[in-house]
Amino acid sequence: MLAKWHSIPNNDGLIKGPNDSGICTFSGFAIKSLVRETIQNALDAEKIDENKPTVVEFCDFRIPVAKFPGIEEFKVIIDKCLENKEDNDIQDIFGNAKRCLGNDIRVLRISDFNTCGLIGADDGHKGSKWSRLVKELGTANNNQGSQGSFGIGKAAPFVCSELRTVFYSSLDKNGIKSNIGVGRLVSFKESDGELTTGDIFWSDSNKKTAIMKLADIDDNFIRNSCGTDIYVMGMREESDLGFEIKRAVLENFLVSIWSDKLEVNICGEKINKQNLGSHIEFIYNKIKNSNYNKIDEEKIEDLNNYYILLENESGNCHTISIKAEDYGSEFGFADDEAVLLIMEAENLNRRILMTRGAGMKLFEQKNINGSASFTGILLMTDPNMNREFRKMEVASHDKWIPDSCKNPKDRNRLNKMYVDLRKYLRGQVNSILEKSISEINDAYGVSAFLPSDNTNDLDGKQLEEKIIGLVKVSGEKHNKSTKTKVRNKKEKEQMEFVDGEQGNGINVSTTRGSGKHGHTKGTKLPRIPGEMEIGFREEETHVNQRVVCINSAQGIYMYIFTAPSNKKEKLEFFVNGEQYDAKLSILEIEAIDDTTKIICGEENKVILSGVRKNMIVKLRFKIPFERYCKWEVKHYEAKK
Repeated sequence: MLAKWHSIPNNDGLIKGPNDSGICTFSGFAIKSLVRETIQNALDAEKIDENKPTVVEFCDFRIPVAKFPGIEEFKVIIDKCLENKEDNDIQDIFGNAKRCLGNDIRVLRISDFNTCGLIGADDGHKGSKWSRLVKELGTANNNQGSQGSFGIGKAAPFVCSELRTVFYSSLDKNGIKSNIGVGRLVSFKESDGELTTGDIFWSDSNKKTAIMKLADIDDNFIRNSCGTDIYVMGMREESDLGFEIKRAVLENFLVSIWSDKLEVNICGEKINKQNLGSHIEFIYNKIKNSNYNKIDEEKIEDLNNYYILLENESGNCHTISIKAEDYGSEFGFADDEAVLLIMEAENLNRRILMTRGAGMKLFEQKNINGSASFTGILLMTDPNMNREFRKMEVASHDKWIPDSCKNPKDRNRLNKMYVDLRKYLRGQVNSILEKSISEINDAYGVSAFLPSDNTNDLDGKQLEEKIIGLVKVSGEKHNKSTKTKVRNKKEKEQMEFVDGEQGNGINVSTTRGSGKHGHTKGTKLPRIPGEMEIGFREEETHVNQRVVCINSAQGIYMYIFTAPSNKKEKLEFFVNGEQYDAKLSILEIEAIDDTTKIICGEENKVILSGVRKNMIVKLRFKIPFERYCKWEVKHYEAKK
């Protein structure tokens, strides 16, 4: 039988529309998703030579329309999809597809090498590597140590296809050659009036099995070794596709390349362990010197710092091999199943890059230490630990959510496993970054605001003072009139600060629940005008900062930071939770210098003026908490 496009009758079953759930999952980050999912699946594949890296190649080219397999038949199918005039999305998507077929067609080939190929193409049996990639939906990779699966991720190439069509071609380790085309369209009516499922297959069999030869699409490529080729037909137009692919590769597979498990070839340009640094430097300079936004700049800064940490190029890098007695014995983990890397330096992101298996980036764990400047990487390499954490990984491989585990009996255990891991990470970071209180006091001039160590003023009760996230010291409670009063919640009186001048006692207009806070004798702060909010950048500004708890029982703190510029600063205060951050209401606040002015504020926000670049700004304030809490301050710089 000659190859042709095969549709499938839906037999009065489900009707498929244009918003395919798999495709929509990745539509917001098309190139990134394509790179992540295709490389991830290549890394998960069985290797031919375990001593060599997996190689993935991206090649962008164009073909004449006539070279597209079954082009005339395919055009008719697109027209049938367009017969649904009532659905605007269908008209937009397939109208664009029809225009794409009027010119040379752009194709992106993604090829992997040193892999076993799509075994099972010759018989198409369910559960084979070929079947899981081409035919099956929602089935996981059988390799328990794998990063992901041939599940929802295989939709990523279709996101990048203006034709929603992909060809798979393979030479497997048994010498079997195969290819098949797959289109994920919408339900359309055949000429006999029968409605289809919307999925079509380029095959020479009514069973939609593979054609037993390699695809003939790229005239400049001949496969001579085992592996798989994916052809994205009608590749979406990108102004600098090669750069965007390179950027996605480095941001998501830095650890994989550095550990020599992966090599990537982008249109003839190789990225491997030996030249990794030069490629990072290239995209770093391009983003820094081009019209990219602040978020892009921060991401490339983080990437560069992760690379410095991996290379141990800084004298402030620490390597910790995790021992079971410190973390993991309760969950069956042995010594050295994971390694934690930590680096101290200024202006770092205060996050830990979480990786497992072959090293793909999962996510950046935050809420580790909100005051110190550090960055870190967790390398989870042992199959045992990988298998357990994989159980709570979501389909997009960018979160760990214990409730996503398929076995309900495992969820409580997995939740504790993840909670304890975060506790361990915090403990290690705090231990590494711990500094003496005298060093911090000297650097930021906060000694004058802490209780003096005067034994003549003891009343027999200790007051624990704490520099949040760094060190813990013990002081003594004073009987002086300047000490903070213990006040009834219903009382409204001006707050006093330990061992400090009284200040102006400015109140921030705020509402918490049904009650009002902070309406005391101090001057009431004006609310932030809407037009002033618009005058601040949307991207967060990173600053050097420290937090001192003056009296946790009274919710009195001091926040100290280095001003990043001469511009106005908007500060937003948040309480850190494990899953999300909540607004932290500020009851009263004052600046401890002659130049900084608090010009307006409400709820968790204040706006400052009068600051100068590199100036140490000190703010004393009160929050509605009578115990220690973990919180952070986000800075936003004025546009002008």
